[in-house]
Amino acid sequence: MWFIKKKDDNHKWRKLHHTLTKSFNNIKQDVSHIHKKIDTHHYSNKDEVKILTNRVKRLEILYEQLVLDYSKNKKEQQLKTYTIGNSSEKENQDQISSLTNLQKSIIVNLYLLSTESSHEWVSMREISQELYPDKKYSKIKSLLSAYTDLLVDLNLIKKERKGRETYLSLTSKAQVIVQKTKIKKATKNNT
Repeated sequence: MWFIKKKDDNHKWRKLHHTLTKSFNNIKQDVSHIHKKIDTHHYSNKDEVKILTNRVKRLEILYEQLVLDYSKNKKEQQLKTYTIGNSSEKENQDQISSLTNLQKSIIVNLYLLSTESSHEWVSMREISQELYPDKKYSKIKSLLSAYTDLLVDLNLIKKERKGRETYLSLTSKAQVIVQKTKIKKATKNNT
């Protein structure tokens, strides 16, 4: 008979126990290390969040100041417009007397076309057809443009370009002048 000798497995079990203990200690250290990194990152982010919060608060304050400044400037602009609209008759007469007949005709025709069509903006092409019905628009466009630029500088008309077409509109100052003065009669008599 063979002798059956019982194998000593204790050594293998101790080795396995030691290896598992070492592995779990390494896992524990790794988890602890990761936890410390997360805490450090969290605290650094907390400071960044505070900094960003302060920046947002400063931006909100600046925005409120800009809104207040804008509304203040808008009120001043409206006041200037009101002052211009209520300028004295003598200033209006001086300004009208300094205009050429063509400039007066442009203002009057712009006034008439805008009131007839009930549109604030009138194309420069329509004005040219009223002033020079026998001439091509392309031939007199630069002439009208130069005259209307002078009227824009005098704050009598507004000029806006939309695509290939240029549109004109009377300012409130010019509307007051046209309505209160005899510019209509003066241009009809001169033409």
